[in-house]
Amino acid sequence: MNTVRIYDMKTGQSRQIPARELAPGYVKVTFAEDGEEAFVLEADLPPPPRYQELELRASVGGAFRALTHGKSWSREERRDLYNIILSCLTNGPHALECLELKALSRAQAVEIRDRLESEVAQ
Repeated sequence: MNTVRIYDMKTGQSRQIPARELAPGYVKVTFAEDGEEAFVLEADLPPPPRYQELELRASVGGAFRALTHGKSWSREERRDLYNIILSCLTNGPHALECLELKALSRAQAVEIRDRLESEVAQ
C-alpha cells in the first residue's frame, strides 16, 4: 500500500496514512532542516514570499493558456483544470489523489497531469 506522511503544523506531530486517504487542502512540503517530505494543510502554512507567489502564478498561467488554447472549456472544466495544475505544482505524484473534480473525468485529469509532467521534463 502506498502511504504518505502527514505533518500537523499546530501540534508538530506526523503520521503515515494511505495515499488514497489524502484529503483536499493538503500540499507537499520539504522541510529545510532534514530534507524530509510531508503533506501539510495549506491553510496552516505561512504565506509564501512575494517572488515565489509571482513565479507560481506565472507557471500556472502559462500552463493554463497552453492547455486551453484553441479549445472551448466550460467554466467548471476550467476550474477543474486550474485545480489540477495547482495540485501538480504542489503535490507532485500525488496530485490527483487529493482532488475533487466537478466537470472533468478522472481519465481526463490523468491525461492533463501526464501532459504537464512531459512538458516539465523537456
